[in-house]
Amino acid sequence: MTHASDDILLAATARGDSRAFAILVERHAPRVLRFAQSVLSDRAEAEDVTQEVFVKLWQQADAWQAERAKLSTWLFRVTRNAALNYRQRVRPREQAWTEQTPDPATEPLEAGIERDEERARLDAAIASLPEQQRSAMHLVYGQGLRQKEAAQAMALSLKAFEAVLLRARRRLRESLAPPSGTAREDIQP
Repeated sequence: MTHASDDILLAATARGDSRAFAILVERHAPRVLRFAQSVLSDRAEAEDVTQEVFVKLWQQADAWQAERAKLSTWLFRVTRNAALNYRQRVRPREQAWTEQTPDPATEPLEAGIERDEERARLDAAIASLPEQQRSAMHLVYGQGLRQKEAAQAMALSLKAFEAVLLRARRRLRESLAPPSGTAREDIQP
């Protein structure tokens, strides 16, 4: 059953099969958790949201319509909405996305101070993006979704999503560009 499609597992879940549901959770929870954490910037809060998302999946499994969307797309949409609602409900003030320390057990160590500084600059630039742009960047580059899937997850038309992603890329490029009039050290005159 571990190799069954999401649709088959959802049908089994709708019939009350807790084993099928456990496989779905095992298959999708890590990505849902990472996405929730990118929105909330807090692991504990992201874990709460992830649990909320999977409770909703369990409760609504019998209403699943495979032809409407992929399960992963639905999960990202529900996760984004749940994270934003959580932030409004539990944490009423807006907080910036803070730099997360990589878990050495799951992420490779970055080599060199210069690379760490570049990563810190990138993280700070991403943190300065509006929430919608951060979510778009994370879905496409962090989760590897195609733009069409990411647009569905954010409940946007493809054209609107592309515009959000374009604005995010421009803003990142502007914030990461060296100050004008500053020569780069690695370029010889």
